[in-house]
Amino acid sequence: MFNSMFGSLDKIGRGLDASWAKNEVISSNIANVDTPGYKKKKAVFGDLLNDELSSATLKTTHAKHMQIDKDTKGIIISRDLSTANMRTDENNVNIDEEMSDLAKNQIYYNVLSQRATGEINKLRSAIQES
Repeated sequence: MFNSMFGSLDKIGRGLDASWAKNEVISSNIANVDTPGYKKKKAVFGDLLNDELSSATLKTTHAKHMQIDKDTKGIIISRDLSTANMRTDENNVNIDEEMSDLAKNQIYYNVLSQRATGEINKLRSAIQES
């Protein structure tokens, strides 16, 4: 019974955590836009990806392989070592792309926050009526 009542709130909470972590990664990229040699980071999350990574042994055998750090919240932070958008100072952060990602993530976070407030209000209403 409690799982059905709080299940959606738990999922929303995990989404908020993931969105917050992604915001921190994007902010780090923006802060290092002028740091020579800095390689941008990406936050990746999703149950399917996390399940696959938790069962796999990750190791790099070549210097150009992606380094992956697993967060305890199921969020994966990886460095983008591609040279596609690299500048002459070997920094691959595109400020326009990062600002766009930051805006999208902010909207996503706000929607989840409003949804959490709606779920809490439904629970409050159910408690007050009983």
